[in-house]
Amino acid sequence: MGVYMSEIVKYGMEIKDIKENLFVMIQMLQRRSKIETQINKLNIEEYQKLMKYDLELVNIAADVTDHYPVIRIFLNATKPESEWWWHLDKVNSGDLKISL
Repeated sequence: MGVYMSEIVKYGMEIKDIKENLFVMIQMLQRRSKIETQINKLNIEEYQKLMKYDLELVNIAADVTDHYPVIRIFLNATKPESEWWWHLDKVNSGDLKISL
C-alpha cells in the first residue's frame, strides 16, 4: 500500500458519508485539496483509487448540491476552478467541465 492510500481511503469514506452533515463535507473537500498537492507523488494504485472516488463524487454532485444549497454561496468563492470538487454546483450544471 502506498504512502497516501490511507488519506485517499478516508476521502472515499467521507464521500459515502457526505450527506451526514456539513462538517463531513467540508472535511472531505479539504482532504481532497490536500491530496491534490501530492498528486504527482501518488503511485498508480493510489491514483486509480483517487480517480474512482472522484468519479463517485461527480456522480452524486446533484444530490450534494440539492442537499447543501448553501455551498453555492460560500464554498466556491475562494477556491480555483482547478479544484473542481469545491465547485460541485458548476460541475452538476455543466458550467465547469472536468476530465477524470
